[in-house]
Amino acid sequence: YNNAISLATDANSIFLKDLDKYRTDYVYSLMIMASCYSGLWEEGKALQLVSNAIDIYRETFDERDLLYAHLLLYQANLHHFFKNVDEAIRLATKAIDIQKQFLGDNNLEYASSLNRLASYYSSIEKYDKAIPLLRKAMAITADKDQYQYSDLLNTLTDIYEKKGNIDEAIQLLKESQQLLRKYVCNNEDQYGLLLYTGTLIRLASCYKSKEEYNEAVQLDTEALEITYQLYGKNNPFYA
Repeated sequence: YNNAISLATDANSIFLKDLDKYRTDYVYSLMIMASCYSGLWEEGKALQLVSNAIDIYRETFDERDLLYAHLLLYQANLHHFFKNVDEAIRLATKAIDIQKQFLGDNNLEYASSLNRLASYYSSIEKYDKAIPLLRKAMAITADKDQYQYSDLLNTLTDIYEKKGNIDEAIQLLKESQQLLRKYVCNNEDQYGLLLYTGTLIRLASCYKSKEEYNEAVQLDTEALEITYQLYGKNNPFYA
């Protein structure tokens, strides 16, 4: 991190010589430095750099454009990283409003931001706020990106498990299982197989919690067979 900060500092000195020409580059350089300082857990420096970057951007560019929304989302993520969740929610909400204006409410990038906001609410156990956001994102991704849709299903499953609603969690995992089953016949898509296997294991765990062991054994056995196909018997994942 320190080497990266040193390089970014050198770059900034060049950008500042002609800020009108290199304003966007300077903004991104400040964001890189902020990311480095967050990695060093220096909250004050990281947040100040992001704030400076946004102020510099606003001096020239429109506060209602997509790049400004991206900057706000980055700032929100940084606040969430440092446990400033209320501020993260405020910033993400503002960014999402801008994205909706430019992208519409049926866009994958918009759906991804809804998922991010839902994760902020979930982190402070405001599940009733998180669930509608996830449902909305799922409606957008259902026929556009099955990987993202499956990820949203799993995120929603996490919430219902935390709420103790195992039956609802099982229904969501079954939907994910059905969605990802096609990858079992396509060994070239290793990522899809891994997602499918993870879904089987989670579903088995839910059935165990309900003491429905026959269902759990069948699912664990299928997951084990796929793991063997992927890695062989000498791999820690199989063990």
